[in-house]
Amino acid sequence: MAINTPISSPSLLLALFFVIFYTFLGGTYAHAYTNSFQGILMLTIALFLFVHGFKYYEHGFLDSLKNVSQNYGALINKESDLYNSFFSIFVSGFAISFALMFQPYIFTKFLYIKESKRIKRFILSVLTISSLFTLVLCIGFYAKLSGIEILRQDK
Repeated sequence: MAINTPISSPSLLLALFFVIFYTFLGGTYAHAYTNSFQGILMLTIALFLFVHGFKYYEHGFLDSLKNVSQNYGALINKESDLYNSFFSIFVSGFAISFALMFQPYIFTKFLYIKESKRIKRFILSVLTISSLFTLVLCIGFYAKLSGIEILRQDK
């Protein structure tokens, strides 16, 4: 069995060439438009996946979660190995989101704003779209409610 390394993959080479070529021709404008297209595509998929899982909430959101376990629908699940404290759920989640999402993606978009009066609209749109992206987290609930059992993570 031959192992296909990433650099020898024709699709990777084509994608690299395409990105370098359109950035060379279009510069920042091409970067902004492709980021916008990617964001719209990601938002569409996030909303599709979120709506697709409504069938798992037959008895209501919290009741469906409590059917899995009494603590599964609680704010903090004391039975969980990973999410059993305020810090592991809220503080670390915020810190990681800030480091991975805000700095490279949203902070660089501030550089595209030419007029200071548009900053308020930008912040409002970032908060709205970010809130919609967090709906993807419900897919973990859908997996659990569908009966998937994962005995050990990162095996």
